[in-house]
Amino acid sequence: MEKENKQHYKMYKHGKQWIYASLATIMLVSGLGSAPLVLAEEVAAERTEVAENGTTVEDESVPTLASPDELPAADITPVVTESTTTDISDVTPVQQPAEQPAKPAASKQNPITTSADTLASAPVKSKTPRGTVSHTFARTDFTFDGSTITGFSNTFLSGDYKNWDGVLSFPADLSDITAIGASAFSYKTITVIDFTNLPNIKNIGASAFGANNLSSLDLSPLANLETIDDHAFASNKTMQNINFSNLTNLTSIGTYAFQYSYALTNLDLSPLIKLQSIGKSAFEENTSLTAIDFTNLTQLTTIGDTAFSGCTALKSLDLSPLINLVTIMPTAFRSCTALAEVNFDNLTKLQTIGAYAFENDGALTHLDFSSLTSLVTIDTEAFRDCSKLQSVTFGTLPSLKTIGSQAFLSTKLASFDFNSLPALTTIGSSAFSKTQLTNLNLSNLEYLQSIDSYAFSYCSSLKTVVLDNLPLLTALPTYMFYTCGALETVSLTSLPSLASIGSLAFSKGAYDGSLNLNHITVDDLNPSLQIADNAFERTKSDGIVRPTNVDAALVTAHKFVDNMNGNAINAFHGNDAWKISGTVSHKYIDQNGQEIITDNTNMSVTPWTYEGLITDPYEAPAAPEIAGYGAPEYVSGNVTGTLTGGPQEIVYRYRAIPTNAKTFTIYRVDKDTGADLGTETFEDGDLTAILDLTPKNIDGYDFVELYGSNMSAAASRDITDYEWLRDDDLAKTQLTFGDNNGRSYKFVYSAKSTNGNTGDSSTGGENGDGTPDNGTQVPTPTSPDDTVKPGDTPNLGTDLTPGKLPGSTTNKPTPKPVTTNGTTPGTTTGKQPTKLPSSGGKTASGNSSAGNTANGNVRTNSNATSVNGGQATGTLPKAGNSNSNLLTTFGFMILATVLGWFAFIKRRQS
Repeated sequence: MEKENKQHYKMYKHGKQWIYASLATIMLVSGLGSAPLVLAEEVAAERTEVAENGTTVEDESVPTLASPDELPAADITPVVTESTTTDISDVTPVQQPAEQPAKPAASKQNPITTSADTLASAPVKSKTPRGTVSHTFARTDFTFDGSTITGFSNTFLSGDYKNWDGVLSFPADLSDITAIGASAFSYKTITVIDFTNLPNIKNIGASAFGANNLSSLDLSPLANLETIDDHAFASNKTMQNINFSNLTNLTSIGTYAFQYSYALTNLDLSPLIKLQSIGKSAFEENTSLTAIDFTNLTQLTTIGDTAFSGCTALKSLDLSPLINLVTIMPTAFRSCTALAEVNFDNLTKLQTIGAYAFENDGALTHLDFSSLTSLVTIDTEAFRDCSKLQSVTFGTLPSLKTIGSQAFLSTKLASFDFNSLPALTTIGSSAFSKTQLTNLNLSNLEYLQSIDSYAFSYCSSLKTVVLDNLPLLTALPTYMFYTCGALETVSLTSLPSLASIGSLAFSKGAYDGSLNLNHITVDDLNPSLQIADNAFERTKSDGIVRPTNVDAALVTAHKFVDNMNGNAINAFHGNDAWKISGTVSHKYIDQNGQEIITDNTNMSVTPWTYEGLITDPYEAPAAPEIAGYGAPEYVSGNVTGTLTGGPQEIVYRYRAIPTNAKTFTIYRVDKDTGADLGTETFEDGDLTAILDLTPKNIDGYDFVELYGSNMSAAASRDITDYEWLRDDDLAKTQLTFGDNNGRSYKFVYSAKSTNGNTGDSSTGGENGDGTPDNGTQVPTPTSPDDTVKPGDTPNLGTDLTPGKLPGSTTNKPTPKPVTTNGTTPGTTTGKQPTKLPSSGGKTASGNSSAGNTANGNVRTNSNATSVNGGQATGTLPKAGNSNSNLLTTFGFMILATVLGWFAFIKRRQS
């Protein structure tokens, strides 16, 4: 037996070893060996590829020398020195001998290297005329005029200047210098300037650093700098950025100061808090400039002529920080062809937009001038050829007097609000020529004195012109509306000073066809008015002149008709002749005498109008219905008759139907104290809105009475001003706001008693029917003598069916609130309680969770008791937890059984 057991043990032991060995073999073959095999394949593949190219793997890491009969690759490694680094683009390839002896290829253990000494020894040829040798400047390298540097000394210019690398740094012993003189360092091919040791510089003179090769400019060390003079840094065409940091004392940038800085991309002027002026052409033709930051420039008053002209990459311009800007000089931003947006906000002191200031800024689409309350002049051609400009917002510009010649010529303006320009006196020649205006209304401009020739010429979309109430206007000039081919109607009224209408003012060119003009309205213009013979040349035939009255206006109308028909070019006769017309129309007024323009749906109301020749008969139709108004009432005018030389009216009156309910107020007050419990006022309510007179639930109060107001006092909102009439029957009723007709209401409430007895007997509880707001009846507490004896049935007077609260009249189960421990408050054993249970103490929130209803408006009786074993305890039984260990015990039993079973099997096997 022992031998057999040993044999089994050996088989078991050797079997385990074979199993482990098999598993290891399978893992090595199928998994662990895969990565090395793949890597080996990749290495083999690389070797194969390199072999095909004639190289070994070891050779890849080192350069391969060319054959003796071929030139080696050029060495373009830059020369390395201790003082400077040469850009690789400026290095000329080193010329090698035609033949060199072949060297053995370096092995991996002995690679070929190139030392820094070898690179430094290679000759290099620079592409620029500037030298490559740095120079440590001393005071002797400069010339002076007192405390002003005037330039380089002859010693430096005749010596080290020839090979100098262009980096200019000033020595520390120049801290006493306060200025750099005119042309001091111009045309010196300077590439870098270090101002660190010049802290007291106050002025940089004219052309001081002009026409150099600066790539950047750092002015930040010059904290005391006050002025940059004309041309100071002009024509540094490769300069990409300028650092103005710390220049808090700079007051002016001179003319042409940074002109032709073609590479400059961004301009941050925000540190220049004392800057007052930017000179003429200061940043002109900076064609790469995309953005300008004017933040903090609150003292800037002037932007000079051509200051930023030709900045063709500039896309937006925010001028709003320039709160003291007074003048934008001529051509300041001319030909900034990418400029799409200009912000004029906050420029309340700006008085002048100069001539050509924004001319040819072809990307502009909209302008907002509403902040320019001090603007006096928009000068000649200020926005000419802004070919995409479609609109201008004015707000009200109370100071604008002049719109210069060609100011908006050749723009796409479709409208222009002249009524926003009450001080306007002059419109220059061709100011709005070649725009896309469709309607022109020049009315009520009491200071407008002159409109120059061609002012609105070539406006091919213009259809209507209204010139009304212009008391100082003396002339309609020559060519004023020349070649406005779409023009149809013109109104000329209230022009008492108008003395002349010039040649071709309303005409078209000889080869351009005729105007569509067929209707002119006039009133009693100046009797001495002179109309040029060709003022209305090439107009449409069979037109109408309509006088506004049958007196002086009729005389003026005849003057216009005679001019139209008598013109040598027109020569209209018979049916083609222009005639005088009369009109008859309806007029609709409301009960207050105001003309009705729109109905109550905001739809326009257009009165019936008929126009015909004088003496033509007419018969007017009946007045129409107008939404929101009652039936029309005839007031005056002739419904039938003949046309006279002026307007005739038939007047109808309408009475508006109310669209909003009258205002009323709902009061809620305490019966005993008169305290306000919540007042609501309803103004301009919808007529169809529902007014619900159901008493509102108020915590701690019961509704008792309802009053309605005396209608005669309905307009008042003071409760004491009403005469109140008790009307309890209206409680819980509804009516529309319209039917209510402004009547106000007073709901009277009584405070609930502290012992929980809710309300008086007439109205019951909160809802006036003896129930609290949750619809349940509160049981009447029993007296202290009503104790429950063992074996007695409690007399609660309520249905105590499980799931229902005491006093519930429905069969629907009512869920009880659950405490934090998961028990249901009020649950007891034994006999049922004869009274409402008491809380037995304060809850966490200060409210009884068992005694409150869903709305929290029903108070519990503090004297109620609970029954425990047939005895009244006065408090609810304490809630607790019943902990069971059944699952834990069962789990241990299962675990013990399993362990015992395995022990039994093991022992039996052994």
